[in-house]
Amino acid sequence: MANSKVNFTLASATEIAQAITAADGLKAKAADLSNEKQEAVMTAYQHIIADIAVSGVKLVNRGKKQGLPVKVMESLRQQLEDAGVSGSNVKRYSENVQKLLPVMPELMECTDSVSVALTLDAAGITSQGKLVDKFKPEVDKVHKLAEQILKLDNAEYDRLLDVVREMQEAKAAEEAAKAKGDTVADDVDVMLDTLDD
Repeated sequence: MANSKVNFTLASATEIAQAITAADGLKAKAADLSNEKQEAVMTAYQHIIADIAVSGVKLVNRGKKQGLPVKVMESLRQQLEDAGVSGSNVKRYSENVQKLLPVMPELMECTDSVSVALTLDAAGITSQGKLVDKFKPEVDKVHKLAEQILKLDNAEYDRLLDVVREMQEAKAAEEAAKAKGDTVADDVDVMLDTLDD
């Protein structure tokens, strides 16, 4: 095929630029809306926790764990439903508060939603995700890795062993090179010291 010159003109460059700018604006607006949503979610938690703390409710032993008394949890759920909160949100907020309070009992000493906000903020809890992370059990990485290894078929397992062996060999070679480099550096130091004498 002969090398021919192609003349190309982007006839709709202005429209394309406007569309891309609009998309970028929507992206920024979505981020702002996400931040507003997170603030609203945290405000709801702050008010729930403050109302519980101010009411004088105490945590009780519930089996092996501590938590709010059953009657308080039932009342909390009912009052949220009566206020028009959807069933899924009633469940989420009440369960998260129930799990958070035993790991942050200092929240029970708060006197209003502002002091709850300050306490949560001091603990680094600025979103629902961080709130849940506060009481979520820590994942044992080795156990999780072992579970993943057990799912491998024989060929994948053999490949895993090969990769581990290669990585161990590379690490050993790196350590040997570093040790040799240290030895050479020591030898150079000795020679320089001898020359200085």
